[in-house]
This record gives sequence, C-alpha cells and structure tokens, in this order.
Amino acid sequence: MDTILHSKHWVDSIAERLEAWQKKHIDPKLHVDDMKTPSGRVHTGALRGVVLHDFIAKTLKDTQKENILNTYVFNDMDPMDGLPGYLPAKKYEQYMGVPLYHIPAPTIAESGVDFSLASDEEKKRYANAKSFAEFYAFDFIDAFRTLGCSQKIIWSHELYQSGKMDAVIKTALDSIAAIRTIYKDVADYQLPDNWYPFQVTCPECGKVGTTLTTGWNGSEVSFECQPNKVEWATGCGHAGSISPFGGTGKLLWKVDWPAHWAALGVTIEGAGKDHTSAGGSRDMANALCEKVFSITPPFDIPYEWILIRGAKMSSSKGIGTSA
Repeated sequence: MDTILHSKHWVDSIAERLEAWQKKHIDPKLHVDDMKTPSGRVHTGALRGVVLHDFIAKTLKDTQKENILNTYVFNDMDPMDGLPGYLPAKKYEQYMGVPLYHIPAPTIAESGVDFSLASDEEKKRYANAKSFAEFYAFDFIDAFRTLGCSQKIIWSHELYQSGKMDAVIKTALDSIAAIRTIYKDVADYQLPDNWYPFQVTCPECGKVGTTLTTGWNGSEVSFECQPNKVEWATGCGHAGSISPFGGTGKLLWKVDWPAHWAALGVTIEGAGKDHTSAGGSRDMANALCEKVFSITPPFDIPYEWILIRGAKMSSSKGIGTSA
C-alpha cells in the first residue's frame, strides 16, 4: 500500500523556522505577544491574531519543554478617534480624543453587547468595569477565553504608569535624529522640524489625541493641545511643559510598538498584512529595534485579514461582526 505524505501543519513549520531563528540569535527566551486597541466591540477578524499567537505559544511549550511567555496587550492609552454607531453620541462625543482607559464604561443597555444569555454574575462584572477600554476588553477576552486562548493580559496604561516604559520613552526622545532618518529611509517620509514621537495627555482637558509635543530638554517635553490638530476631536489650546514619564502621555504608534517589545522583551509577534507591506509599520518597527532600541526585531508572522463582504472590519467604527 502506498504511503500518503502530508504537508506539515503550518504551526509545525513555523516552530521549525523559529528554532533556526533562535540559534541565529543566541537562543533568546521566547515571549509571544499580540496587541489590540479596545475602541469598541472588537470584531471577529481580531480573533485571528489571538488564536494564531496562542497556538504558536502552546506548540512551542510542547516542543521546547520550557515556559513560554504568552501575553496580550490592550492599548488602552490610545484616544477615542471614532464613535461606534451603537453608542449614544450625545454621551460620548465629549470624550473624542481622550485615552480609552479614562472614558467611563457604557451601561449594559447602551453597550451594543447582547447580554440576554449572560448570568447575573457576568452582568455585574461588566457593570463594574472601570473604563470604556476595560468594558470592551472584557467582551473580547471572554470571546477568546471561550476558544481556549490563555494569554496573560497586559494593560498599556499600567505599563506606562508603572515606569516600565520610561527608559524607552527617554531613548526615543533622545534619538530623534535617528528616528527622522528611519522615517525617511524606510517610508520616504520627511518629518516636520518640531516633530517628536510622544503625545502628552493634556492636564487641562484630558485629551491625548489633540496634543503636539514641540520640544524635549532631557527631562521635560513642551507641548500644545491644539484645537484643530485632528478632525475628530477639539483641543483646549493649553500649552506647557511636563515630564513624559510615569504615564503622563504615550509614544506615537509606530514608535510605541517596538518600544513595547523592548520594554517587555517580546521575541515573537506577527501582525496583519497591512503592517507588513513594504515601507509599512513593521519595516519601521524593525529599523527602530535595531537602530534606536538596540534589540533584535521579534520573529514576524504576517497573516491575512478576515473580511466581511470583502471589506476590512473596524472596532472603532463598529463595522463588522463582533468577536
């Protein structure tokens, strides 16, 4: 009887590539990570990254017989920059530009989440959510826990407030010349002269999406909260100086991503294909790892989107099917 040969399962192929990558990079301790901004009900497409990373972490634990760090970061310091249609606009328009962890959680009735089959205990947990970010993170966590995913949850605002991001913030601000060069070389983008990779949470109006950092003296950043910086939020006009450490603000996304890797020691993180396009955020992050944060870029696992009617889904706009 002829033997039928089957191709390897994709996760086994990735595990073999990772083993070769480990040997090349002097066998680093493996830390699998993924991220998401909880800007509303998280769409089902985001489950692809969660399941993929968790499956890889579990496979590596089985093949390497050692503890593999397996984390999931909720970027809850990001601003509210879109308003899902299921939320009451009159209540939430005032929070546009405010960090998601500083916005009050919706009530169960207005959340857009179906609680008809939820227990009283589950409803109580959501009703006691400390913020908008936590409420919708709970919804997503419950979805992927049901699928057996076991990542340790990390809240970005706690990382910043704890001081664990302070060293990478200082490194980024001290390396502005190198970052400008990377933006130009990788993405062919010429940054403005007064650009810095940090956004202050305005101490007057509480918004982070409307501020512009205009200077750095080694201990404090100067900033402006600009009324017309973005179309989706209005700044209060306040200007001043503040220490960038301890959670007073956050790094801009393209710098924040590799900065998280450096602060946490992440060695494996993939992302959707939009990040992996030539000159995109992954190329930028890899260059920042090597030339600014002095770390090896994490092993990449690019993956396809899950679409609905051929279109990309969006949590912040409430477009798509929830997880």
